[in-house]
Amino acid sequence: MSSSLTPRKWVTFVLINVIVSAITALVLIRVLNSEPGVARTAPPVATSQPAPAVAAAPAATAETTVEAPLDGAGSAPSTPTAVRDKPADTPPPTAAPAATTQSTVVSVRISGVQFPGQRTRESVAILNEGDQVDLTGWSIEAAGNKVYTFKGFVLFRDSFITLYTTNGSDSPTSLFWNQNDAVWKKGDTVTLKQGDKVVATYTVK
Repeated sequence: MSSSLTPRKWVTFVLINVIVSAITALVLIRVLNSEPGVARTAPPVATSQPAPAVAAAPAATAETTVEAPLDGAGSAPSTPTAVRDKPADTPPPTAAPAATTQSTVVSVRISGVQFPGQRTRESVAILNEGDQVDLTGWSIEAAGNKVYTFKGFVLFRDSFITLYTTNGSDSPTSLFWNQNDAVWKKGDTVTLKQGDKVVATYTVK
């Protein structure tokens, strides 16, 4: 016996097939998702927060941390003791050596008398073989209490000065006694003095 599908039965059949297919698909999806060993990772989520700033390292200090000694119970206190470094010992300043005073070497002598007895020509030559010396206050003495005194004259090292008996104007190398008569004759003693101290003598030849 044959029966024909009416439109109503046909719609019901299609709906049942659609429902059964949907249920089957859902079951398959659930089964597949629940299989062990399948890694499911969520996609990374982009954030707009800035990266945390790295804290700067603290500046080095001149303090040295030293552990405190153990107490009676054999344990050290939890807080270390900060000890400030001591500066390195510096040697005491050495005193500068005392300046040495150099003594002046005085070596002045009478080197000779030229043309004794001739007033316009006779002279006494004085030679300095030592350090520079100030002749101020020094004197030349002759017989008969005749004295010539040097005034404001400096005799340099390794130099000489000539004292003339006659009249004239003094110069750096020549001095004039301004005597009216000759002062020296053979056999006389010429005496060079620094104040009352006799520095040198010379016998006229």
